[in-house]
Amino acid sequence: MTDKQKKSFVVMFFIMLAVVGAYLVINLIVENKKANEEAQETKGVIIEVYQSDNIDDIVSISYLADEQQVKLVKNKEGEWNAEGSDLEITSKIITEEMLPQLRYVVADDVIDDIESLDEFGFDAPINMIDIAYKNGEEHKFVIGTKNTFNNAYYMIMDDNKEKIYVIDSVLQETFSKKLEELQIVPGEEENN
Repeated sequence: MTDKQKKSFVVMFFIMLAVVGAYLVINLIVENKKANEEAQETKGVIIEVYQSDNIDDIVSISYLADEQQVKLVKNKEGEWNAEGSDLEITSKIITEEMLPQLRYVVADDVIDDIESLDEFGFDAPINMIDIAYKNGEEHKFVIGTKNTFNNAYYMIMDDNKEKIYVIDSVLQETFSKKLEELQIVPGEEENN
């Protein structure tokens, strides 16, 4: 092989290497673009789990706060009281912070291929939120473990074990207030 042929061979080799490299880079860009488009299509999809237009008709709420059952009951005057406690609680937090979270409960995802509820924490739920309306309608939100990957929680509603909803942390955070956090602060007026 002559020097001229060797140089031609080396040049052809680098040209082929550049073409293969360019092909791989273009392929990678196209795959990333497709993945981003698919992520954008699914991002922001909201699954409506529950909607209530009459949260003012809720007459009782019960949930767990630090493994203690908290039951709040609305009396005939529309004020909220803690069942089984002498603490004077503020209706303002309940009506302005807690009840609005029950107007719409949405999920980011639904899991319906369930082998065992235990793997989602429903063998020892971290919260069970029960609500009752004055017309007798009742609903139950059972919250399982937290998914640390996406900071979401697993939830089943009304004992429907066929669907597990992936919800954000708002419902759990809202319904984990201890009675002491709902207590009227001395010196502050209660404005409903």
